[in-house]
Amino acid sequence: MAQKTAVKTKTDTSVKRGESPVVAKLNGLIADNTVYYQKTRHYHWNLVGDLFFQLHEQFEKEYRATEADIDQLAERVRALGYYPIPTMEAILQRATLREDPETPDQHQMVSRALVDLDAMCSALKEAHEVAEEAKDTGTVNMLEDMIMQLEKRAWMMRAFTKEPLR
Repeated sequence: MAQKTAVKTKTDTSVKRGESPVVAKLNGLIADNTVYYQKTRHYHWNLVGDLFFQLHEQFEKEYRATEADIDQLAERVRALGYYPIPTMEAILQRATLREDPETPDQHQMVSRALVDLDAMCSALKEAHEVAEEAKDTGTVNMLEDMIMQLEKRAWMMRAFTKEPLR
């Protein structure tokens, strides 16, 4: 009877310096999601109007979903052997979305959130293309799931605003 030998595999836990093209896209997504997260918290906290109860709950769902997305993106960056973007300063420099220093009315809050959701969906699709070119199956699969979820969230916001589908 042949004796079984354990196969040892080396797990590289070292961190690479710089960024690969995939990691650059993922860090950009982390930056945009972080800005969107704070924006939806801002809207959640400062919302007033006749739609307060519905939108207060919806913005909470948005920032919670976004928080989960940030964590998933950052963990993927770590799984690829890099560090996720570390500071608010770096996040604000990298982000394509902008903070909202105003407290718009409830309808403008939804419209502005929808613009950001559409921009993030486009950025996810760009990152997906880069991950496909790199043959990074794990990142491709993660981004496909995120795209589907974000498109659903955008559809729901669009239905609320009665904007036509894109």
